[in-house]
Amino acid sequence: MGIITFAFIAFCIFIGWHFRQEKAPTTPKQKFRGEPRAVASDPNWSFFIEQHCESPAEVAFLRAMVDAYELIPENGSLLGRGIRLDFQVEVGRYRLDFLANKWLIIEIDGAAYHSSEGAKARDSARDSYFRGLGYSVVRIAAKTVFNHPEEAVRLTDEALLAGKPILEVVPQKSGAQKLKSTVNAFADFGKRASDLIDIRNYIAPAELVFFEEKKTIEYALESAKMHASLQTMDPQELHDFNEHMDFLNKALGNATTPRENTIPAFETPNLSGNEAVDKEVSEKYYILKKERDIYFQQVLNNLESNEKLIPYFKKNLQKIGNQQLHDEIFKNLRS
Repeated sequence: MGIITFAFIAFCIFIGWHFRQEKAPTTPKQKFRGEPRAVASDPNWSFFIEQHCESPAEVAFLRAMVDAYELIPENGSLLGRGIRLDFQVEVGRYRLDFLANKWLIIEIDGAAYHSSEGAKARDSARDSYFRGLGYSVVRIAAKTVFNHPEEAVRLTDEALLAGKPILEVVPQKSGAQKLKSTVNAFADFGKRASDLIDIRNYIAPAELVFFEEKKTIEYALESAKMHASLQTMDPQELHDFNEHMDFLNKALGNATTPRENTIPAFETPNLSGNEAVDKEVSEKYYILKKERDIYFQQVLNNLESNEKLIPYFKKNLQKIGNQQLHDEIFKNLRS
């Protein structure tokens, strides 16, 4: 009874979660940096504003904008012909160089801090974040501000004339729509899981054959090396070695030598008729076959670098019924 009750409660929570009222995402507030000492009646008011600029390029841009728009200070902002310009505005975790009309972000980029690939990636992520909040972003190179201040003003004009971007409002799904999406997601997951099982089943025979081939080839190689080394032993060493091997064979019941076991041919997997599954099976088989070809080439190189191993290697494979491996290594890869 307890399990049934728990399952019912879990089901109710699952359904209720889809019909819950979603809260609208919060937009970070703008925090403006005012300068009370800058008043229009003071002819030197710009000196106090410029103290908040963080680079000579920002100072140059500020001066160009003041001249172009005839800006004057008012309540901590700079107002002029159809524009409000604020400086060092904080929005969320970021601080902006300049903000025009509360929606156009103007960033003055110095080469020293914005030219590396890492800096470009950070700037791009930052710009995407702000565009997602409904801002426009214009970046102006410091060298442009210094060498062509009128171009910096023109770029700002162009961005302002384009107008404030319209932030697309994604309609919220109803509870039934969200529940349907979840059910479809589970169905897709189940189908993908089923496809993965099918892929595994269809490619597994070829993987098993390759595994057995490698195991058999490694035995044949090691055994060939051992027999080749026997040719360099003196009679007493050879006698002692044979006695040692006789003892091991009796103790282990000849377990050191694989029993005759002809490995099946390495063949293209059968296909299921499911286009998506068959495509992945074919891709995995292609990769496996390439890996097998590379392994066989490595074995061939190993044998050719020590040719005295070749007759023993062939004999060992013949002994356990797998001469086809020898033939494929020496014929197919040489052709």
